[in-house]
Amino acid sequence: QRDPFGLPDENDKDNNEYYSVHTHTDRDQIQLFQEHPNETTSHWLIDWPVGTCKGRDNESAWKNKPMLCSGTTIATSVKAMMFYLNTMYDEMKLWLSKESCRFKTLADDQSIHNWLYYSNQFESSNSSENKIEVVSIPNRQGIVHTVGYETDVIFQSKIQYNMQVKKRTQDEAYAAPLIGQKADGTTWISSKKYQLTDGEGYFTNSDRSSRSRIIHQWDRASHPLISWLDKEELFQ
Repeated sequence: QRDPFGLPDENDKDNNEYYSVHTHTDRDQIQLFQEHPNETTSHWLIDWPVGTCKGRDNESAWKNKPMLCSGTTIATSVKAMMFYLNTMYDEMKLWLSKESCRFKTLADDQSIHNWLYYSNQFESSNSSENKIEVVSIPNRQGIVHTVGYETDVIFQSKIQYNMQVKKRTQDEAYAAPLIGQKADGTTWISSKKYQLTDGEGYFTNSDRSSRSRIIHQWDRASHPLISWLDKEELFQ
C-alpha cells in the first residue's frame, strides 16, 4: 500500500479528494469511515442495540444509513481525538447505567459510534468555540479503506462454489485459490473480476488505480491474502 503519512500526490488530487482535503488540514477534525455501501445501519449490529436502547421514535435519523466502522477513527489533532474518546466514553457510561442499554455483545462500540454520529450527538457535545469538525468519509475515498465486507463475500463465495460445484470438502474449498490467484505469489486475486486491487494485489481506492493507504479488516480475505503476504519481502 502507499505511505499512510505521505503528502497528497496527483492520484489524491484527481481521484481521492477526501484524502487530500481532509487529511492535510489545519482544522481540528475527526474522520469516520464508511464501510461498503451494501453494509448499512439497518444491520442488526446497529438496529437491535440502538433501537432497544434509544427507542424507535426517531429511527429514520439513524436507520438505513452508511455503516461507520468503529475499528478506525482518525483525528487531525490530539484535541480532536480526545473529544472523540471522551464523547464515546460518556455515552458508554450512559448505556451501562440503563438496563435496557446493556447487551451481551462485544460489538456495541460500533452501535454507539454510529448512534453518536447520526443522532448529531457529536455536534451537541461540541462547544461553539474551537469547534471540532466530524466528517463521514465514503468507502475507498479516504486514508482508511475498510475491506471486510467485500473480501468476506468473495472468500465465502469461493468456498461455496468449490463445495457445491466442484464437490470439494470444506477444507479443500478453503484452500482452493481465488480467481486470478497466482502460484508464484505475484498476486492473490483477479483485479479485473473483483475490481478491488491493482494487478499486483494491492488494494485500490474508488478510482481503481491509486493504492489505498491504510487497510482495515484485511484478514477477512483469509487464506489467499495471507498466503500472498507470506511471500512478500516486507513480511519475511
